[in-house]
Amino acid sequence: MLQPTSSKNRYFPDVDRLSILMAVVMLGFVASQLVQLPTRTVQTSLFGSSIGLDINGETILAILVALLVGSGSDAMFRRHPGLQGKPIGTRTFLHWVLPSTASLGLVSLINQTPPGPLLWIELILAAIFLTLILVAEYITLYPRDANYDTARTGLTILSYLVMMSLYGWLHYTGARAAINATAALLTTFLVSLRLFRLNQVSGTNGIWGAGVVALLLGQAMWALNYWFIPSIGAGLVLLCLFYIIYGVVLQQTKSVLNTRSMLEYLVVGGIALLISLQFAFRRLP
Repeated sequence: MLQPTSSKNRYFPDVDRLSILMAVVMLGFVASQLVQLPTRTVQTSLFGSSIGLDINGETILAILVALLVGSGSDAMFRRHPGLQGKPIGTRTFLHWVLPSTASLGLVSLINQTPPGPLLWIELILAAIFLTLILVAEYITLYPRDANYDTARTGLTILSYLVMMSLYGWLHYTGARAAINATAALLTTFLVSLRLFRLNQVSGTNGIWGAGVVALLLGQAMWALNYWFIPSIGAGLVLLCLFYIIYGVVLQQTKSVLNTRSMLEYLVVGGIALLISLQFAFRRLP
């Protein structure tokens, strides 16, 4: 139970629970490098075109780790003191979307690294990155937490990094445009919905706003799938588009239109987009 105080409270996740969760997740990261599962091909058709999807061990383990992170973080979040004695329902759902999405990108990045010192460095950085997300999400469960504003800013920055890595990984897989665009649409929708909630935009406005952002980014992924540019360049380009579109839609969904903020998103995002395009095409062979 919360104790009434005159000052703001500060809450952090239980160290034991967080340590156990991270230990199991790190075991999953390592297992994704060691365990070799057979590849299965799923054949289907879309708009009359045959589509083949290869489901390999890397994909299966990445999904399992994401589900593990989601269930583990949900159990940890539900024990937040600020939620005790209150009907939780699906209140914690959006709080474990970002950790689960981040784990997908981290597993994919780790699996592309051969065994060696660099792999161990990536594992350590992945653990730190995921821990920061979990701690920040835990803090934002209670809007009156003294560290809420700091956690919200940190989560926004971490969300951009997660989306850049996921966009780059999707482009790297070389899958069909329809598959990559669909995956980009779904992940963008969930992360955008989380960011809208962080900015007090919820309900129908949040769902419609996230839908618009996701639809436009899915179309952009579809187009970039045919561009012969490095995956890191594709990730940077899509990140800039995500930043611009999300920022503009966010301002539109607010009751008061902030022209200065819209111009900031357009100018900063536009400059970053031009730099990213130049970087992407310079790295072409």
